[in-house]
Amino acid sequence: MTIEMIQLRLFIEVVTAGSISAAARRANIVQSALSRRMQLLEFAVGVPLFTRHPGGMALTEAGKTLQAHAELILANYAAMEEDFDLLRDMPSSEVKLGFAKSLSTLI
Repeated sequence: MTIEMIQLRLFIEVVTAGSISAAARRANIVQSALSRRMQLLEFAVGVPLFTRHPGGMALTEAGKTLQAHAELILANYAAMEEDFDLLRDMPSSEVKLGFAKSLSTLI
């Protein structure tokens, strides 16, 4: 099973918005592209994630399970990004060693 981070982000967007069309507007992508991504996500996990009805969409049990995992994954990913942002801002702790050329013949 291969799931991309963008699929998880868009999945959570659909869950939050309650429909593909509302999520597409919020994510600034066309509805057909978002719908296709959700179809591919359902194909990747092998089960339906939504029940579709005229008023929008509801999560299946599998969808609720994915939502819980997706929220954790996205939160962990955001924490990782923050950690690396901090590490990039830290001063380097490099140690440089050197020795005189005349000592190199003794080693």
